[in-house]
Amino acid sequence: MKIALLGGSFNPVHKGHIALAESAVKLAGYDRVVFVPAYQSPFKSRCSKGVVSSPEEAGAFALSFTDEERIEMLRLAIKPYPWAALELCEIERAGVSYTIDTVRFLTEKYKREGLLEGKLGIIIGADLIEGFHRWKEADALADEADIILARRPYALKADFAYPHVSIMNELFDISSTEVRRRIACHEEISALIPDEICRYIEQRGVYDS
Repeated sequence: MKIALLGGSFNPVHKGHIALAESAVKLAGYDRVVFVPAYQSPFKSRCSKGVVSSPEEAGAFALSFTDEERIEMLRLAIKPYPWAALELCEIERAGVSYTIDTVRFLTEKYKREGLLEGKLGIIIGADLIEGFHRWKEADALADEADIILARRPYALKADFAYPHVSIMNELFDISSTEVRRRIACHEEISALIPDEICRYIEQRGVYDS
């Protein structure tokens, strides 16, 4: 089985995440895409409630979902897709979530279970090209996993020095930060996130204030 990883804060998961994962299946021939929510990205911060994207978000729109809420929304979002799965290894490991550690852990796990054919794939957006060399053990990561490079809105065109496969995925101009901003301002969010997540937020009244 060809398995790819899609990591991120998923704070919350949105339609762009789902579409990106589906592109790896349809355009790159993967059988399964595993969503891996981060405990703490090396390039982001955590607040008392959960993950925030940057120190600037400590301002008016520093709303954040708990780890439990992020996980439950991911479960709901991927349920309709037989190719999607959820791995909580970074949440369970806690601390800073490094992709190389996750790739090694899941490679060993899936090989042991007889599930993995070849290397794991990792899906990254073109907006991460410039800083990829700063990732922990970037050279080893590019060697131990197959990089799937996806298009991202507004990402500058740049050469990527590491072996990779590019996919012409559909572009979605959506961010979790914008979703949380809209929630904070009581604006419409149904165009940005799956229906199941809209219902979850409405039922929980997460930011009903």
